[in-house]
Amino acid sequence: MERKIDPYAYNTINLVNFLADYGKGKKIQTIKAMRSAVSSTWKLLYPDQAQAGEEYLVKKILKGKRELEPQKPGQDEAVWDIRTVLDMFRKWGDNEVLTLTQLTYKTVMLTALVTMCRPRSELSKINLLKGVKVQENKITIKVIKPKSGNDKIIQIDNLVEDPIICPVKTLVDYMTVLKEKSSPDDTSNLFRTISKPHNNASEGTVAAWIKKTLEEAGINTKSHKPHSTRSASATNARNLGASDEDIMKRAGWSRVTTFNKYYFKPKAEHQEDSTLPSKLLPAKKPIRNKGSVME
Repeated sequence: MERKIDPYAYNTINLVNFLADYGKGKKIQTIKAMRSAVSSTWKLLYPDQAQAGEEYLVKKILKGKRELEPQKPGQDEAVWDIRTVLDMFRKWGDNEVLTLTQLTYKTVMLTALVTMCRPRSELSKINLLKGVKVQENKITIKVIKPKSGNDKIIQIDNLVEDPIICPVKTLVDYMTVLKEKSSPDDTSNLFRTISKPHNNASEGTVAAWIKKTLEEAGINTKSHKPHSTRSASATNARNLGASDEDIMKRAGWSRVTTFNKYYFKPKAEHQEDSTLPSKLLPAKKPIRNKGSVME
């Protein structure tokens, strides 16, 4: 029904009525986009007024829409099997015979799986000299959290039973090769561009490497984006018996409901890989953050 209202007038009742009518049969993301558009316009016209999108009634109608038509977090589609990627790495052979491109893809993917880091905001930000400490049979990585909270300190253990996919050996080999090609300094990140002069890889570049690796392994990247490494790793870890507490510490989730709702996507049946998954979450107590890993 057509309403005779002033579209420029700051009136939250009119906005609520509009969203209710406009939102019929539409997804909540579409309604949110329209609310944001109206809110942005009103912010210019009425800078002293409260944000329209923060008004109680506007929030209420969006909440009602969510409850009536809840978003599907995607549990129906099982996550990709990490064995697919691991088997591809085994076929590639030892690190010594890999091209720099292959070694980069392999290192980024294994690091993403064993740390459960976000590819863009965490993995790409790991500092080489300040955030990576190589010790005997293990590597300790300091991950700067993109959100509030303490930085994560993650220990990666050596995988002696399957050296081709050992994350520690692969990381050491990768860092050795890049050190021979360039001289890192305090501003150098762990992951740097494949082409010269090997500058710090951007968030988009790291994500693109993961996507390319998934494509090489035959995984559908339209359904599984680079961020899916967190779900793949966490699902695999739980299937192998890791505790929810350990998984949440590794991934940086504060609530198990977040893991269950958005990241745990098992197949009806799963088979265990006898090597890398057992090392995703060491049985021993995780290291707590007590300052720089280089101390």
